[in-house]
Amino acid sequence: MAEILLLTGFLTESGFGLLDVAFLDGVEKRLLTELNREGLGEWKFAAALVDELGVVVNEYDRLVRETRLHAIVEANESLSRLKPTARKI
Repeated sequence: MAEILLLTGFLTESGFGLLDVAFLDGVEKRLLTELNREGLGEWKFAAALVDELGVVVNEYDRLVRETRLHAIVEANESLSRLKPTARKI
């Protein structure tokens, strides 16, 4: 989910997305808060976050269908540059 969210954000910032950047930033903050919680057992996300993630996934699916391949490759390269330094999930 985090990767889909980031790729959707990169494509949106490049001018291809339909979602508001502020919405994506808020979802990212809420998701990271949940993923970084120290807890044992299963994760439980708030229904509102699950709904927001559904909106992001639908936008990601649309972007993959409608965005030119070059832009998707660039977004994936941006994601790849983040992985070694920022990923602790």
